[in-house]
Amino acid sequence: MKYLFLINYFDKILKKEIEVYVVSKRLEDIYDLMNIEEFEIKNIKKVGYYMENKKLNMKNMQFISENFYMMMSSDIKILDILSFLTFNEDIDKFIRGIISKSYFMIRKGFEFNESFNFFEYDEYFRYSMSYCDTYKMILNTFNNMKNYYKSVRISTDEIKKSTFYPSSVLITILFVLLLLKFYIIPTFSNYMDIKFSFFIPTFLIFLISFLVVFIFIAIFFAKKNDLIVMNMPLIRKFYRNYIFYKFSRDVFLLISNRFTIYNAFDKVLQYINSNYIFENFFKVSVELEKGKELSEILFDNKHYQEFTFMFSVSDKTGNYLEVFSFLSTYFYENLKRTLNRVNKMVEPILILILGIIVFSIAFELFDKVYIGGIDSYEF
Repeated sequence: MKYLFLINYFDKILKKEIEVYVVSKRLEDIYDLMNIEEFEIKNIKKVGYYMENKKLNMKNMQFISENFYMMMSSDIKILDILSFLTFNEDIDKFIRGIISKSYFMIRKGFEFNESFNFFEYDEYFRYSMSYCDTYKMILNTFNNMKNYYKSVRISTDEIKKSTFYPSSVLITILFVLLLLKFYIIPTFSNYMDIKFSFFIPTFLIFLISFLVVFIFIAIFFAKKNDLIVMNMPLIRKFYRNYIFYKFSRDVFLLISNRFTIYNAFDKVLQYINSNYIFENFFKVSVELEKGKELSEILFDNKHYQEFTFMFSVSDKTGNYLEVFSFLSTYFYENLKRTLNRVNKMVEPILILILGIIVFSIAFELFDKVYIGGIDSYEF
């Protein structure tokens, strides 16, 4: 557990009392962070708490990167930018509680590339900042970061929107079938004093329930070990495009920040949390460390033919940045096409399922009520 502290201190340089939020696990860390000669701490109190693994999300990171880039482009000093974000009451307290730590690090005399090394910042952000030693590099990094986080947010939102419709339709059909099976049909049977089996709706309940459980299991294993997901026929293609898009996009970000291809591969393999990517590209990273070219390492590899082909082209141009930009776009477009095909299939499947349900209910009513009534009639 970590806490949000509200700290009241006197700034001897500004000659006024100031209140600031700081997120920290221990009170001792606050005193260590604010151990600055011109500060006099008056009061500290806990005003909130968060789970230990809580971090700034993509929206927060985009907001920070955009503000830094915009203000640095206007020749505003880094310390003034940190001050503006730290003491701006319109900004979320958690964001201010993290940025304030960077502010105090700068006030203590630490270099910029050391002042953002906190768990709550995004991994790529921290790693990119650690390599910044000039103003121009810092500005360039914030420019790349704001574009990166914007891209991540747009792609994530589009994927969520594309998967929401089929998921909601599937769950709605399941709910309707359960309502039919366990409430409407039994009530109707008691009223008519006729036993209805309704075999087809029952079969559909089991079929759709299995499909829903299968999807949840796939999501669970994707987080634990996505090698299993790659053996699931229904979602293998979808997941492959997604994870390759994420991999190529992240490598592109680091190369944009002037990282070597080896350093980019090494860091993405650490942070991407994919066994499938790690298994396929760890040996590539090792060979890169030895000084080999990507086109040579990936020659005629059937597991990722798109990479092999594009790297063979890049060997002639020597421009890996353009290649990874193309690959991230390529896999993302493939992912969108797959989702669009799924969405186009949803409505016909829904109409078919509803038609089967209505027909099966009508047929059994006709068979049990009308035909059964005729057979039992005594002439």
